[in-house]
Amino acid sequence: MTTRVAAILRSALLSMPLSVICSYSTPAVEAARIVEIEKEPHHRVVFENPSVRILEVNIPAGTTTLYHRHRFDNVAVVLRNADASSQALGEPDADVGARRAGAVYFSEASGEGYVHRVKVGGSNAYHLIDVELTQSSSAEPLAENAATKTSFDNGRIRVFTVKLEPGGSSPSLTLRSGVLVVLPGATVEQIGLDGNSERIVGDVRPWRWRKPGTWTLRNVSSEPAVAVEIEIK
Repeated sequence: MTTRVAAILRSALLSMPLSVICSYSTPAVEAARIVEIEKEPHHRVVFENPSVRILEVNIPAGTTTLYHRHRFDNVAVVLRNADASSQALGEPDADVGARRAGAVYFSEASGEGYVHRVKVGGSNAYHLIDVELTQSSSAEPLAENAATKTSFDNGRIRVFTVKLEPGGSSPSLTLRSGVLVVLPGATVEQIGLDGNSERIVGDVRPWRWRKPGTWTLRNVSSEPAVAVEIEIK
């Protein structure tokens, strides 16, 4: 390369916007930017006990998160319709696709876990509840709950998605401990066999840690409700 050609290339690089230069990050540079999930600015830990850690995730439209590491198996419940993609570290950028309110996504995190980042397109924020399963699975048998269809089932969790009209109630569900998520726009009452109840307002705090027992859900709002029961195995 001649001195003149080298000078031209150097001048072109210096005049290139920094954002363009940074877009050519190598995998090593990207790896150096990885943060633990609780340190990713759009992920907020809202509850923790020996069984789970619950994070509320709210990523504005047009935002890409930092690369962050998930160290535990986790199940996410989408709260509102949005357009988003997940890009694993070192993999090509994925196309943004529709994520629908009430959708449930399970991710396994073996060994050192997995690293990804999330990009949100469209005009809506990507809002979800992410439940990390921090304990080992149990071999205890599950109740049948034949009156309610299972919407997701694997070796770690069983999920029931319950849709309720205003004033409507669900069949009784006998469940191990887990997490109840109520989508925004409705208020659902969780009622135990002893008659004790608790209201979950989807627009205020859409999740609750649920103890084992037999429960009925009742929609006490004027709008249809969607409740997602996550049972931990």
